[in-house]
Amino acid sequence: MLIVGIGGLALFIASIAVVVSGLGLEGRYATVEPPPNLDQLGTPQIIGGLALALLSVALIAGAGALLGGARGSRVAVIGLAALTATLAAAGFAVSLVQTRRDIVLLSALGVTALVFAGSAAVLARLRR
Repeated sequence: MLIVGIGGLALFIASIAVVVSGLGLEGRYATVEPPPNLDQLGTPQIIGGLALALLSVALIAGAGALLGGARGSRVAVIGLAALTATLAAAGFAVSLVQTRRDIVLLSALGVTALVFAGSAAVLARLRR
């Protein structure tokens, strides 16, 4: 359960970086001719970053509730960890079929999928 909280914090930091990158996309075209749809290019990054921030806050809150012994928190944390593992595995699969693969991104997504899937499995097996 501690891994879920730490992973949630790491995802929150990454989500802030994604949002900032989406907001600063216009600055990349300051010295060259910008594309005609420049105002729309950063929107998917911003939306994805905010969704990732929401998921990470839920993971952190769920881990805190589980450590605090809140009723029903185990099932919620198992669901959130499984969702995170599924999303990371889907991102891994999408990144793997790209012609220009980023090995750092693939490694991060693979480790994230394994860690959160393992956390969900361990939490599902634990009985008190």
